[in-house]
Amino acid sequence: MLHPLDDDLSIYNNQQLESKIADLTKKFISSSATKAAYSMHQIMHNPTDLGNKEKMMAAKDILDRGG
Repeated sequence: MLHPLDDDLSIYNNQQLESKIADLTKKFISSSATKAAYSMHQIMHNPTDLGNKEKMMAAKDILDRGG
């Protein structure tokens, strides 16, 4: 996996670097989708908790982007 602090990024051209960044971003968002879905589940079971509106909006954004 690409790590900008440990890896020598000069070996990549711009297109390769953009591709790597896009791939890592997709992986990060898709892995965040599980937590977003769980948050939605928690909100359905505890609808009166403080901050639910903000959690719901954030979870919706993540799920819209990552599936």
